[in-house]
Amino acid sequence: MCAFKPKDVKFAKRKLINNIYIKNIPHDWTEPQVKEMFEPFGNIKSCVLKSNNIGKFGFVCYDDPVNKEYGPECAQKAID
Repeated sequence: MCAFKPKDVKFAKRKLINNIYIKNIPHDWTEPQVKEMFEPFGNIKSCVLKSNNIGKFGFVCYDDPVNKEYGPECAQKAID
């Protein structure tokens, strides 16, 4: 049996890492504070914070409407 290989690796990569998950966010941090921390890596399209019984977590999405490879590049910089 052969493993699945996407036709366009860049397309598959873009879909996987355009949005990054952030955990262990301090309870007193707000959305603007999280954005401030991640803005040096690129243009943030959206930032969402959530809380549960374990703690605070969130998602940051990088995007550029013209250059579709911009978001994944920024997300990778933030991860590194």
